[in-house]
Amino acid sequence: MPTTARPGVDAVDFRGVDVRRVGVDDLLAGAAWHPPFGPCEPLPRTYDPPSPRSWAYDLRHHGPGWGHLARRFLWSLRPGGPSEASSQWAHSVLSAPERILFDEMPGYDRRHGIGVGRLAGKVSGDHLVARAGLLHDVGKIDCRLGPFGRAAATLFKRVLPVTADRLSRRWLARVRETRDGRLGPKTVLERFAAYWMHPWTGRLMLERAGAHPSVSAWAEQHHHLYVVEELVFDWDRATLLWELDSD
Repeated sequence: MPTTARPGVDAVDFRGVDVRRVGVDDLLAGAAWHPPFGPCEPLPRTYDPPSPRSWAYDLRHHGPGWGHLARRFLWSLRPGGPSEASSQWAHSVLSAPERILFDEMPGYDRRHGIGVGRLAGKVSGDHLVARAGLLHDVGKIDCRLGPFGRAAATLFKRVLPVTADRLSRRWLARVRETRDGRLGPKTVLERFAAYWMHPWTGRLMLERAGAHPSVSAWAEQHHHLYVVEELVFDWDRATLLWELDSD
């Protein structure tokens, strides 16, 4: 965990801070939720996504740790989508346009979204937080990558971050020109770029489909707490969603 002062986060001392202080099992058992660390001043934000070359702000060093990625990969190998009861709960929470996009998500993304949204809604008591949790990964729909393709995209980005950054920006510029935020990738590298850009393309898809503004905004913000000037949810709810997504 970084210990040197950095612009925008040097007001908080991260040494010895356990960012996994309250886990899913504890919350399910009724433990009280406490944010794992205090809010701080964000880094300057531009409309463009931050470059991988500037990802020093990330507490996990350039994205989620390998342990988290391995767990997510193994979870995604399980076939099928959520149970009928879980799907009915998700439909009861979402608006009509949100429901359409949710049903397009792959089975493992729907399972993950329900896991985040249901517990976040239960802990926060806020249905809007539950909806944001359900749809935070909606931008992955158009990448059309399975578990092994996503693993390959992650490795590519770790090994060649500058190339990935260039491909990502080019892809996002094309998606912004579309009417509905949807653009089907035609090559493997375009699929990788669509996967890397899922927070920003997810926001475009939700906004242009008529989803709730807070749900759309969280799709963009869910990986980037420390570069967002104004989070759509208060700090407690934002860190709750972020932690559950990282579990």
